[in-house]
Amino acid sequence: MGFYSDILSSASSALITVPLLNFSDISNSVAGSFGVSLPVASLPNLDKLGLFSHSTAEKLAKAVLEPHGPTVTSHWMDAVKEYSHLYPKGIQLGYHRVLHGHHFITDFFRTLSDKNLSCIDFCKHLGTDIVTKNGLPLLPSSTVQSISDILGVSVTKISPWISFNILDCASSVLAVGHAGSNVVDIIAGTAQWSGGYAFNSFGVGAVEIISGYCTSNPVLIVSGSSDIICGTITACEYYSQQFLCGVPIIEILQSSLFGASIATVFSCVDLFINRNSPSYSTKLKELSSRILISGFVSALSVISAPVAITVASGYTGYKLVRSLAHNSEKYLESIPIIGNFTKVIDNNILEKHHNRNICNNSLGKYYLETLGRFNYDR
Repeated sequence: MGFYSDILSSASSALITVPLLNFSDISNSVAGSFGVSLPVASLPNLDKLGLFSHSTAEKLAKAVLEPHGPTVTSHWMDAVKEYSHLYPKGIQLGYHRVLHGHHFITDFFRTLSDKNLSCIDFCKHLGTDIVTKNGLPLLPSSTVQSISDILGVSVTKISPWISFNILDCASSVLAVGHAGSNVVDIIAGTAQWSGGYAFNSFGVGAVEIISGYCTSNPVLIVSGSSDIICGTITACEYYSQQFLCGVPIIEILQSSLFGASIATVFSCVDLFINRNSPSYSTKLKELSSRILISGFVSALSVISAPVAITVASGYTGYKLVRSLAHNSEKYLESIPIIGNFTKVIDNNILEKHHNRNICNNSLGKYYLETLGRFNYDR
């Protein structure tokens, strides 16, 4: 059961939940919610799933950021009207952003150096373009042109891989954060192999790579590859250990040491504070017994919890029965045998052994001597 709960807890870290309806209690606090959970890697495909509309988002952005229509800076960025001569040649319509006017760093400084352009209008126009399907270029135009020349392909084919819209940016940030946490765990040595970690590395990584390829998002591909590499390293470290009954020996020893430590603390408090304990040798014997049993049961709990519970219950029952028997024996020994009841016991013993002619031997003498020690009225 822990295996599946571990997977579910790890899966929740790779999901984005969009609440649609909240449920509140009497104090108006949110007691629960109803919504839709989507994998991080599915964000770029929200438009295909009908959960996001680029055209609607663009209209809304223009209504907010450019309520009076395109500005002169917008004309320069899109290379239209008085700036139509700046439109890059040989570039398919809609992909001009990768070579002119839309890089958030280099072109921003160009607006600062040109008195006819406004950096504020530049940022507003970027806000209207990032919600479109083509998005904004991640690399400067000079870098894009160099990559095109090196690979021998047109800029149009490269553009989808270097352009990011708002959904691409969101999924990329979350994917990098997810992969970064796995890398940090590997570096810090805190990564623990489990069913949940396998899903968190191999499962999420595979989904990110597939989604990155389908949406031309290299960040998702790199992040997914990093997750798979982290999972491979952790799995290799885990399965290179020595195993006992399918469990790494180091985990068994750690659990045993933890259980023995807890038993040591509580046993010391119980034995050395309890004044009814007879002697230090008895205390040390009881202390060592408790430590060994606790360490053994803790080690078993890693291998098999039902077996550990059975052993612990059996040992507890044995100690309880032994204590009850000891107390019963002490109670019987404390009962005095005097008076007429003693006479009856003496006569029964003598009559029983008289017919066997053993009263003259050593056993008979022993009984007679023993019976003579009783103090009763004849």
